[in-house]
Amino acid sequence: MTAAIIGIEQYNTSGADGERGLHLLRVRPAAQQQPRPVLLLHGSTLPGSIAYTLAFGGQSWLDDLASRGHDAWALDFRGYGESWRPVDDGARPCAPVADTDQAVEDLAAAIDFIRRATGADAVDIVGWSWGATVAATYAARGGALGRLVLHAPQWLRDTPSPMVTPQTLSEPYRTVDVPVFVDRWLGRIDPAARAALGGWKEELERTLAAHEPISVPNGSARDIATYWMAGRPGYDPAGITAPTLVVVGSADTDTPPALAREVFDRLGTQSRLYAEIPDGTHFTVFEPARAALFRTAAAFLADTNIEKQEFPR
Repeated sequence: MTAAIIGIEQYNTSGADGERGLHLLRVRPAAQQQPRPVLLLHGSTLPGSIAYTLAFGGQSWLDDLASRGHDAWALDFRGYGESWRPVDDGARPCAPVADTDQAVEDLAAAIDFIRRATGADAVDIVGWSWGATVAATYAARGGALGRLVLHAPQWLRDTPSPMVTPQTLSEPYRTVDVPVFVDRWLGRIDPAARAALGGWKEELERTLAAHEPISVPNGSARDIATYWMAGRPGYDPAGITAPTLVVVGSADTDTPPALAREVFDRLGTQSRLYAEIPDGTHFTVFEPARAALFRTAAAFLADTNIEKQEFPR
């Protein structure tokens, strides 16, 4: 049984001067209750205000969480979507914009805002790809949170990344090429599974076209080169003590299951779960396999006994 939900509410963390504002979206159950909030963090390319409001099949990830009784939020990191955009003032050559350290600052500010707005004592976090890196870094540094979901997390790699190019290493921002982005996604889906997409490809294209030009920061791409491609972990999973779910698509070639297992095996918490979503790619959020991803994450977030459980290494 699903709960009735309140439509998208929008918030801004800025002061009266409107400077340095972080954009937050919220979808919550219509019933008067006070569930623990859950915050969704986006990856390197699409802001949360796009990625988590895409209503394929009539429901976004925010909608799905709220319909299951969660107070669901999504954040646009600085430089993304409706959040404030840092300007490269030329003081430092090739200064990174919105790298992981800066995004961790944004996450901390968003959690403070959500706790004040809701009165909650903790916030659960779901991070996808680079968003998982931000969430894990925050958690490993002792940041306050409830439960943690790391979806398609980054880890050390010995293969090239499509995110790392001479442009992303030398310029503060890049413009997302929508056809290239969509083709990158489709190219990772098994041809036999594409028929199940129905009109979702066209819906994604229409949504992205409505937001063009989509200009996003290159800080996360710089971090891939500085850390993950250089054999230098950006954080230590052993420092994560919160109950944690690591979940990845079985067909993810960007952050393959082997990388997710590396993160899982290094977690400091004993309250942890690992799951693979059959046929899901790095963009499971856009695919029919999203239903299994949503169920898996929601079940973990709702498991009130997770803190008392231990799962084998």
